[in-house]
Amino acid sequence: MGIVSPVGSQLDEAWRNVREGRSGIDLLDDFDTSSFPTRIGGAVRGFNIDAYLTPKEARKNDPFIHYGVAASVDAIRVERRMPDRRIAGLWRGGRDSNPTFGKRDASNFRRLRA
Repeated sequence: MGIVSPVGSQLDEAWRNVREGRSGIDLLDDFDTSSFPTRIGGAVRGFNIDAYLTPKEARKNDPFIHYGVAASVDAIRVERRMPDRRIAGLWRGGRDSNPTFGKRDASNFRRLRA
């Protein structure tokens, strides 16, 4: 499993924060929110792309791509430690996902055999 989210950018950190009741919702301070009716939201904090992409590759892509790459790499690392590696799956989600695509993802989700 891999995760990059407002509750954590590593699996153990995210689970710990969820178990301890930390939501990841806070005041947004990475852009001017004065023209919006709310000033809170879930932002990814403390994420370091350097462990996943070279600086040149990172400059070519937006942060949401960084998050997907990092979560995918972490998921592959975890999968390599699984005792039964014949079973694998992928579930993708994010703020740019639309509900129709998510439902199609869910209906296509199945066990894969190596």
